[in-house]
Amino acid sequence: MTRILTLVFFLSGGSALIFETLWFRLAGLALGNSVWATSLVLASFMGGLAIGNGLAGRYGHQIRRPIHFYALLEVLIGVAGLILVCVFPTLNQLLGPFFSGLIDQPFELNLLRVGLAFFLMLAPAAAMGATLPVMIRGLSQRGVSFSQ
Repeated sequence: MTRILTLVFFLSGGSALIFETLWFRLAGLALGNSVWATSLVLASFMGGLAIGNGLAGRYGHQIRRPIHFYALLEVLIGVAGLILVCVFPTLNQLLGPFFSGLIDQPFELNLLRVGLAFFLMLAPAAAMGATLPVMIRGLSQRGVSFSQ
């Protein structure tokens, strides 16, 4: 069982890197290929990892079935990641009617666009950050020794 979980965790890490690469590409299309789009993806990805890791470290002891919770995190990551991949290319069309009043105020408009994109990526990245502490907790409950 431990080998299967290790393989799943390895594949999960690969999937996270694929999502990050897709988000880089799609943020570039939605917000323009610039340092801003790259910084946005990197900041939300790393920030989400830190938040998820911190929350799992802080409240992880309250999780009764960590392996099942890990599976739920992976489902959340997959669903949210796929939704982002579908939403990013249409972000400008979706937001156009709501932000049309700000067309003469590019700073505010871009701030709203970047802020929304940041928070959209933050949720799946936070779930990604929670996976390692939850997995370690689940394995340690099963008596797996990490010193060998």
